[in-house]
Formats: sequence, structure tokens, C-alpha cells
Amino acid sequence: MKFLNFLFIIYKILLFKSSIQWPTTNEYKFQLTSTSDVIIPVLDGFSGRLQCTVYRCKDQALSVSWLKNGVVMFNNTKFIVSSGVDPSSVYLQHTIDEESMKVEDCKEMFKLPQGKTCNCITENYNLILRNITKQDGGDYRCVINEVPQQLDFHVEVLNSGLKQGFHKHIRYDYTACCLERGINPMCRSMCKPRDMYLEVFDPISCQSADFRNFIHCVTDDGRKNYTSCCQARNIPDFCHDFCSNNFTMLKKSHRLCLYYLPEIFECFNLQADT
Repeated sequence: MKFLNFLFIIYKILLFKSSIQWPTTNEYKFQLTSTSDVIIPVLDGFSGRLQCTVYRCKDQALSVSWLKNGVVMFNNTKFIVSSGVDPSSVYLQHTIDEESMKVEDCKEMFKLPQGKTCNCITENYNLILRNITKQDGGDYRCVINEVPQQLDFHVEVLNSGLKQGFHKHIRYDYTACCLERGINPMCRSMCKPRDMYLEVFDPISCQSADFRNFIHCVTDDGRKNYTSCCQARNIPDFCHDFCSNNFTMLKKSHRLCLYYLPEIFECFNLQADT
């Protein structure tokens, strides 16, 4: 009888174990991706963004951590104080979107078998670097905590030659016009420089159309002209395209105009209320 009782107990234990759903990598339906390049050049004094997106089924919660040089900075959305990173220099943009992907697209992405469905979630974990300094350069990693999946990035800080905080006293605000003209979000900080430390500003990624639309806004479609101010501030002639509504397209020489942004912004500021 004791032996039969023992066998019955073993049977119940095995039955209980078989009913537990132990998570494995194969059971998770997800995709980890990024629009950011592996090597990300950023300019000191500005801001940068490292983008990390998880597509997953709604009923399978996954979390993401951000690491810098192997040290965890954010565990899911929680900032890790012991990371040694200045909390004012980084923040995490975390968004969840349940509407952007259709069920059919989700099923195709995850190669779900016939009869299986999945309500897709798009979850963004975007790491924003603010007021970038040389110390912000290094290796960054976006990693899923529950399964061994990760994306690696290398941030290279380039010298802009600009004085820290130059934008703080610039008061002009052309945000509404810039939004209307469809300027790239990565370039939109030009439209309201005093908030540049809050937003991502990557002039390297700005295209001819972005500058053309921006100049349209600050010149009020040619009604304002800043050329005389730019001349008075010894801004080189090849940068005067940014001082009037004559800008047509980016040239190689225009990259050097980055060093004169404070002076150019100052000229815009003088006529901001006129």
C-alpha cells in the first residue's frame, strides 16, 4: 500500500510539472529592431538618440535594458543610479502602440501557424543623450531581459567647436511653422534653440529640404533678410545661404557653417519679434 501511495505521489508531481508552461526562446513571438545605425556620430553640446523597438504579442510581456560599456543604465524604464551615469544627461522615451500593426501583418512577421493569432504591440525604448560630452562616447546595448536578444551601437562624439549652452538665451520660436513644413524631427531643434537640450538635434542628418524649409520659416518666406547681420558678425560668405531665403541645396562647404550656428541664431534672434 505504501508503495502504491508513493507511485501516486510521483504521478501527481509529474502531472503538475507537465502543466507548467516554462518559457523558452521559441515560445516568445517578438522582433527586436532599430532604425539607428550601428555606428552613431553625434556632436558635443547637442543631443542624440539611440532607437530600440520591440514588436511582440500583447500577451507576452518583454522588457528591455540599456547598457553603456557593459553597465546597466536602465532596467526596463527604471534608471539605475549605481551605473555612474549622470541622470540629467540621459532619459528614456518609452511608448507602447497597440494600433500601428494589423493582425495579418503580425501573423506574417511571426510566421504563426494556421489558426493562431496575435495582437501585436509596438514598444519603443529610445535612449536620449542630452548635452553630449566626450564622456558620452562608447558602446551601448539594447537587450531584451527575458531572452538572449540584443542590439549593439557605438557612439562617436565629434567636436562641434561650439560653446556649451550657447542656445539658452535664444528666444525665437518657429515651431509651428517647422511642423507645418514637415521638417525632420532630428532637425527641428533649430526652430526653438532654447529647448535644444531637451530634444534630439542631429544637424548631420538634416537634408537640403530641412534647411530650405527652416530658412523659409525664419525669413518669413523672404520678408526678412539677415545677410547684413551675418556680415557684421564675420560669418563666412559661403554660409550666407543660411542668412536669407536664397538657400537651395546643401554643399560640402555648408558643413563648416555648423561652427557659426551661434552667430547665425543670434541674427535670427534679433528680428524674432519684428
